[in-house]
Amino acid sequence: MNKDRIDELLEQAREKHPAPASEFCSATEFKQMFFRRSRMQSAKARPLRRAIWGLAAASLLLIAGVAVQLASEEKRQAQEGEAADRLRQLVALFSPDSGIGMVNGEPVTFDRQNGRPTRMVELAVYDRNDRQVAILELAAGADDYFELTADRLKGAISLQRGPDRDQILEFSLALTLGNGETVKLRDIGVMKTGCNYTARDADYRIEKRLLNI
Repeated sequence: MNKDRIDELLEQAREKHPAPASEFCSATEFKQMFFRRSRMQSAKARPLRRAIWGLAAASLLLIAGVAVQLASEEKRQAQEGEAADRLRQLVALFSPDSGIGMVNGEPVTFDRQNGRPTRMVELAVYDRNDRQVAILELAAGADDYFELTADRLKGAISLQRGPDRDQILEFSLALTLGNGETVKLRDIGVMKTGCNYTARDADYRIEKRLLNI
């Protein structure tokens, strides 16, 4: 078969199965259509990307919040342990029925009624500006009553056994602040060992805790 016959057959084949017509008249039109479709696909994908980024951001915030809470809890537990250890060591220096504690970091003694102390009564006092003005860490028995006669702290504290291993803490105190002002603080409430409680008297907030020593 010669070359002319081959060309003739190819031409007949093209006539039977013509190449599909292009939808673009020129290269410029092709570029315009290409970028238009790209923008349309990008616009459709944008809400999904925003949703994915939003979910990722929310997950990161949640993880960060949990980490902060865990760190705060670990710090609080460490501080509680240090305070209880400090008071336990101080109690060991005195006779079992002695009243001993710390007021603003300074040791104080007082009269108690009931045997060797097994609890630490902690009262942290804050003013209206959330500034700590006093902290009391006092050793007490599970059923105890004691009177405070220090220069800057006077009053009485009672600790009694309640139902379901609870404790009933009652106090009436006159606390002299660093500026010479004397504030009176009173409260009574049921508490569980190791838990935090809040009381309010006038413009002062009192954070209460009972710890084992």
